[in-house]
Amino acid sequence: MDKTCGGQVCPRGHAGGAGPKGDLARMRDGLYAAHARAVAGQCECPFSMSCAAGEGQVSTLSAYGGLSVHRHVLRLRRPLTLSGCEGEGTLRFNFCLGAGVEWTSDGGFPRGRAMGEGCFCVQAGSGCETVEYRAGTPYEFVGIALSPAEGDRLKEAVGADAARTLDAAAAACLSEAIPPRTHLLLQQLVDGPLPGPAAGIHAHGKAYEVVAALLAEAIAGSLASPGLTRTDQAAIVQAREILDANLASPPTYPELAHAVFLSETKLSQGFRRLYGTSIHAYVIDRRLDLALSLIEEGADNVAQVAAKVGYGNSSHFSAAFKRRFGVLPRAVVARTRRCG
Repeated sequence: MDKTCGGQVCPRGHAGGAGPKGDLARMRDGLYAAHARAVAGQCECPFSMSCAAGEGQVSTLSAYGGLSVHRHVLRLRRPLTLSGCEGEGTLRFNFCLGAGVEWTSDGGFPRGRAMGEGCFCVQAGSGCETVEYRAGTPYEFVGIALSPAEGDRLKEAVGADAARTLDAAAAACLSEAIPPRTHLLLQQLVDGPLPGPAAGIHAHGKAYEVVAALLAEAIAGSLASPGLTRTDQAAIVQAREILDANLASPPTYPELAHAVFLSETKLSQGFRRLYGTSIHAYVIDRRLDLALSLIEEGADNVAQVAAKVGYGNSSHFSAAFKRRFGVLPRAVVARTRRCG
């Protein structure tokens, strides 16, 4: 297996160009190159980022025959927008084991989509996507990609009904909760106990178990009734956008539900299903993400940052910040000064 990812990633202690903007540009190029090669089964690439970029790893866990397994573990210190094209007929199972993510598409995929923590989606065909990664957010994704020929063999093996259900799930690209058995298999895949080349064989076998478990769900009919229509999902994405634009003073539940034409119950339950968290917890996390970005961009007055993101009490803000990021805001201020 090719151990290099292509592209350039900033080595520790070196900026990718002149200053943070150069760092981010190189980081963006490196991440896209690593992602493309990982999906193609050609990348085992631990990232060693500069102080301004973050930390993480993109790797191919297994690539045999027509199936590849890849894993992304990322925590960025600054927001990052990543764009690229996927597809060429592959069938892809994407699993979100860390924080949820949102993306938009320009081509064959449905346009506005989100995948919450503990959720998965199925994609097929080709299209170009833009993904927004937030600063300080722990992302972890596992992907299983089947070549067109392998995907066709799989559908033939499981029968017409399951194949149609799988095609429908891929066409809708809806975010579904990972079933408990599938989640256990994913954990076994990631925590593979075997060393060396045997680890890839273990991951390969587990990937087929994951796909088999999902197909069993499809045959049982649970993937045929996703529970959220496209209209509902679009409304919930709109609700999230409203929250993002008003973090310091977000609308109440009734105001938000009225704005997106959903009942409070459907909005609350649908938001949790789509993003893996409650609306209240989402707002808190986004406030803290914004605070981290402000500090890393040079803001050094903790009380002012707290007020800007909606906290009237800087002590409460500092406590919440430490719960989320494991350090106090003033420690990030000091680190930013050293790295700047």
